[in-house]
Amino acid sequence: MEKALSVFYLKRKGKSVPYVQIWVLMKFLQWPVLLKLLQMILKIWILDVINVCLIC
Repeated sequence: MEKALSVFYLKRKGKSVPYVQIWVLMKFLQWPVLLKLLQMILKIWILDVINVCLIC
């Protein structure tokens, strides 16, 4: 699971997030796992926003 998150994070940093693949994964993942994944993604996005604000 953490490996998948790190790959997602790297792709996020490369500005090429495969949203379609994420939606496909969501359909196959169980809800508790999905919620955990969404929380991690939200944390990453919030950190990105904070970093952008600090740069500005």
